[in-house]
Amino acid sequence: MIVHSAFSLSQYEACPYRWYLMYKIKIYRYDPPSPAQLLGKSFHKTVKSFLKSSYRSQKWLYQLWKQNKKVINDMHFEMIGDIAIECWWKWYKATIILEYIPKKIEEEFNIFIMGHDFKGYIDSVFQKKYETDKYLISDWKTGSWEIKNINDVDKILKDSMQLYIYGCMVAESLKVDTSRIDIALYFAAHDKYVVCPLTESTAEMKIQKCLEDISEGNYRKIKGDSCSYCPYKDSCDDE
Repeated sequence: MIVHSAFSLSQYEACPYRWYLMYKIKIYRYDPPSPAQLLGKSFHKTVKSFLKSSYRSQKWLYQLWKQNKKVINDMHFEMIGDIAIECWWKWYKATIILEYIPKKIEEEFNIFIMGHDFKGYIDSVFQKKYETDKYLISDWKTGSWEIKNINDVDKILKDSMQLYIYGCMVAESLKVDTSRIDIALYFAAHDKYVVCPLTESTAEMKIQKCLEDISEGNYRKIKGDSCSYCPYKDSCDDE
């Protein structure tokens, strides 16, 4: 029986054939991470270490980042990371410190929803200081792609399968109603922050469609931007 995750469903959404190779017949391929991927990993590692510590100062955040960014080894992406960390600190200081406390940081979860098992690691859950039954699930993006207008990021937030699955996990594990959970995306390099109630998420329909297609054996190939960095591109014929 296949145990799903937000990442695996994102792979299916991008290309069902890639999902088939990765998760159905389990052909393992490894490509060295790109500088952009190393940036994202270094950024998340820095923020999670910062939130887990009892000493949360700007100086400590920058020290963590200075140590973690060494693996990127690309000046352009290091500069993007420098901007992202600086913006994240400003967001954290203005949004989180005053209203929230960290509740769960990098925690593994398992959940049964829509008739299927899911697993994963949740980056962060914040609890409202003065409304202790209210929670914020936030994900941080370091991508340098251009955001054309605020409606784009609103749609990305509401369509996020990852945040929807995380929200279901928090509702179940903490025994709170979904109406008391907000989901948020922060695009660090652009200093763009969007938040909405979990109940406004449209991702449930996307998840259900992916699960139905998988159960029906729909493993079609989809050509797109992700093909350039797909680890299976050499085994995918041109149709």
